Amino acid sequence: MTLKISRLPAEPWVEPIVSRLNDFLSLPPNWDSYGAEPVSMVAAQATISLLETIMSPTTPIPYVVPTSNGSIQLEWHEIDVDLIVEHVASGWSVFFQDSSGGREMVTTDTRPLIAYLQKLTPLRGRLGHTYLFGGGGHGRVVGEILAARGVTYSVLDDTMGELPEIHGQIFHGIGDNKVRQALQTIRYPGALWHALRSRAAYIAQDAEIGPGSQLLNQCYVGPGTTIGAGAIINNHANIDHDCKVGSFVHIAPGAILCGGVVIGDLSLIGAGTIIAPKVKIGENCLIAMGSRIVKDLPSRSIITLSGRVVDISKELRTRK
Repeated sequence: MTLKISRLPAEPWVEPIVSRLNDFLSLPPNWDSYGAEPVSMVAAQATISLLETIMSPTTPIPYVVPTSNGSIQLEWHEIDVDLIVEHVASGWSVFFQDSSGGREMVTTDTRPLIAYLQKLTPLRGRLGHTYLFGGGGHGRVVGEILAARGVTYSVLDDTMGELPEIHGQIFHGIGDNKVRQALQTIRYPGALWHALRSRAAYIAQDAEIGPGSQLLNQCYVGPGTTIGAGAIINNHANIDHDCKVGSFVHIAPGAILCGGVVIGDLSLIGAGTIIAPKVKIGENCLIAMGSRIVKDLPSRSIITLSGRVVDISKELRTRK
């Protein structure tokens, strides 16, 4: 099955969306290994018809994904704004979230969708100038995500001498937890610290994301999870359901937090670490890459590469 595109408008979204939908139409039954249905031509054609109605030349192109029930989902994830639209039998299931909260509906009326898209399109201009603090490795990762969203920005760092006052929005480009905390809570507490979400991240609709946090490429944040302010959920990290990740935490690439895990403020969870369900990690902990954590850890604990547990607070008391 192939979509016909002869009568579609010559808009920027047409070619990539049609190509993506044709890829989906070739998916076999059980394409996700969990019993998924093939994508239906009805859903693909309805998706094209909807986009013809609601898209304008300046509307951001949505991310398109197949669903396990054979339908199509459209996603727009701009800075601090999310719009998710799925084709259902009774019309369109719509989820919209911005700084004022989330709204859900099932509708056949395209007017609410157009209104939501109008909030997305001029968003960048209303937020003022954008700043990225830090031009090192992590800063370049964040810069690529901003550039992919069409956001222009100026880079600031601590080698510039006295830092300027900022009137606009600012993003962290620093991996150090304590530096991010100082920037967001002491140096620029009044700045617009928006959460940054990669288009390739999956964030559950009821997950709560704090200001200044970063959800990078291919990470997963499950339902019922809360992420504090200024946290980094790095590439391919997996945060399962009902976790609580504190402020200015760094979950490094490939780390896995099973359901119900709690991570205290300013802790660093190393790359590839796996934390068992319902384990509680205290504040200011440092866990080496590749660790396997199956029991609670007090604040200021260090897990070394050899697996040794060091309780810094206890050692300091012993030295006294």
